Amino acid sequence: MQEMKRRTYLRWFSIIVVCISMLYASIALQIRYAQSGVTRFMQHRSENILGFYGEEYSQTIPGVDSFRQGSYRWSGKDAQIDIWPASASGRILELTYIAPFGAVRIGDGQHTYAVLTTTPILRTAHVLIPAPASPSIYFYTPEAQRVENHTLGIMVTDLSWQGSTTRDWSGSSWWAHTFAGIPLSLMLVFAVTWALTRSFTGACAVAAGVLTSIAVAGLWHATVVIAMQPTLQFICLSAGSAYVLGRTAQHWRHHLQRVPAAWWLIAVWVISLLCYFRPLIQSDGAGYYAFVRSVFIDGDIDFRNDFTPKLTPFLWPPDYGTSRYTGATINPFSVGPAIYWTPMWLVSHGITLAGKFAGLPWQADGYDMTYVVFITFATAVAGLGAMMTLYQLLQRWYTPSVALLTTVTMYAGTNLLFYTVYEGGYIHALSTWLSVIVVALACRLEHDQRLRIWLWCAGATAALILTYWVNAIVAIVPILSIMRLCWQRYQQHDWDTLKRYGAYIIGMLAIASIVLAPQFMVWQIMQGGWYRVPRESVRFTPQEFQLVAFFVGPLFGMVWWTPVYALGLIGLFLFARTHRWQGAVFILTCAVFIVYNTSIPNWHGGSGYGLRRLTSILPMLAIGFAHILQQYARYLSSAWVLSATCIAWSLRLMLRYNEYKYQRGPEEFLQTLRVSLLSPSILPTEPFLHLQSIWWRGLWTQPTLEHIIISSVVVVMIGVTIYGTLTIMRKVQAHG
Repeated sequence: MQEMKRRTYLRWFSIIVVCISMLYASIALQIRYAQSGVTRFMQHRSENILGFYGEEYSQTIPGVDSFRQGSYRWSGKDAQIDIWPASASGRILELTYIAPFGAVRIGDGQHTYAVLTTTPILRTAHVLIPAPASPSIYFYTPEAQRVENHTLGIMVTDLSWQGSTTRDWSGSSWWAHTFAGIPLSLMLVFAVTWALTRSFTGACAVAAGVLTSIAVAGLWHATVVIAMQPTLQFICLSAGSAYVLGRTAQHWRHHLQRVPAAWWLIAVWVISLLCYFRPLIQSDGAGYYAFVRSVFIDGDIDFRNDFTPKLTPFLWPPDYGTSRYTGATINPFSVGPAIYWTPMWLVSHGITLAGKFAGLPWQADGYDMTYVVFITFATAVAGLGAMMTLYQLLQRWYTPSVALLTTVTMYAGTNLLFYTVYEGGYIHALSTWLSVIVVALACRLEHDQRLRIWLWCAGATAALILTYWVNAIVAIVPILSIMRLCWQRYQQHDWDTLKRYGAYIIGMLAIASIVLAPQFMVWQIMQGGWYRVPRESVRFTPQEFQLVAFFVGPLFGMVWWTPVYALGLIGLFLFARTHRWQGAVFILTCAVFIVYNTSIPNWHGGSGYGLRRLTSILPMLAIGFAHILQQYARYLSSAWVLSATCIAWSLRLMLRYNEYKYQRGPEEFLQTLRVSLLSPSILPTEPFLHLQSIWWRGLWTQPTLEHIIISSVVVVMIGVTIYGTLTIMRKVQAHG
């Protein structure tokens, strides 16, 4: 007995010594790394530029003693460089330049920081930008000259900056800066690990591993380690909050289970709609929307006025030139979204005409806010449909609780939320919904071979392709399912059934042809050929293979930006161990989809948020993620921790993206992982405190009659959508 007590005391004494040692080491590292970052917090080479011409190269750039060689850019009369990230501290801008045409003013639009004098040779200037530093630096050359049809201001060969801060390392501030960094992160890691494992030894081991990683990373870049601590603390706090939430849900599970899953999904959708609904059509969305507007307003398929910046209010309208066959303006986007939007567009057009007749200043031109609001709301409805259908699909293999948790995670923990309520002009929510329907129907074919299921499957697959061309890869799922059915009947020598299947396939081809006919007609009018696809940027180019960057690159790398997708892909392989055929089909489809998308020039999807094309294979990734959660079903808190942490991480990235904390263009991203990991605060509070970008806020800040009418109609349509969704869900459950 005394021997056991002695071992227990020794064990606890060892744990206490280890904890104190790790705390002391973390404080020492925090002080050392933080002090090393006082004068140089972070350095960044900016490539986010406006008002500068393309990069050029010369071997005869005039220097002080001799000519130099290197790259440079000329600015126009006005130019702007965005320096990531916005900083509460001062900055020192280092600029190597030639200013041959006159003095150049540098400022933030309101204040002038410095005036660069005229110089015909390379000079280097250091400009002090006082705190709080603006993220945008403006260059203005009053005496810019026009040379060969270009207005030239200043020539820049190199630009970099470093932050500076004057922290007070005495008194209470010293204690705050000491314990708010690495020590706090270490304590949070220890607490969360202990809560999940109930093992002090395991918690100590994990904390020691984190501390060792921090120390090793500090040898590489101490200031980056300090800047990473808020992100690490955010992950720990998210996991801890999810643990508490999971324990609470487990305690009240009998009461929570009485609430139908549809109500939970509707609640998530309504909250997201109230928080982030933004009626906006721009960029690619303008290309999709042009079909419905051009047909009903202009009465043609001519997009010259729709894509001319001076004639359209939409930002960044697409410009793909004219067809070499017909001379018509090329619109390479698919016509499917316009067909889906048409009923809602007609409703908005009727409301606009009625409002105009009543004296409201509305224009029935297809550009008024009424059209944009209803079109983007239709996209939001597609997001709700995707959630409801996905929940039904997942119940084929998993319990209702796992299916519900997975559905919420795939909506709020990926970029599907962003493209459902924040960028409704894009088609990814609709693409996800149709993809879920196609996968569900393909799975149903295994036990239900009625003709209508075959025809519905063909129509849904064709509609999926009509929405987004890359979705043709998802057709692998129903095609292989049908081939398997035919092969089974062939092996059984069931010739009558094979003949019936043949007739079904002919019917499927007929349905698919009818659904795809509008796109063929558009190509005939625009390109002079039924099958002349006008878009070149989606061609398969193996020499552009970007598989590594696709998964772990800073430019929307799957692992960093949407870890739910990465976990879902891993889970698919686990799913295939118990469901070999379906797992193999899903893995093959995802593999072909990823290989194709990593082998086209625009593999990253441009400046949109995240790897947006992955929403097309979201239902299969959801199946894999649900399989992982199923393993933790008996540990409900662990499943909640995994899902909630992924959701919190994705929301944090989205909030910072919406606030332009990240550079938007693909060529403008930092080529390090800093873009994903660094943040000056644990949680970005600006999106919560400043809600000017949220459309609903205008109802209170500017309660005009037009806004009240549109908002009222949208609220009514939300109610109709909820009622219709609940009715459909009841019928689906009643019929199995």
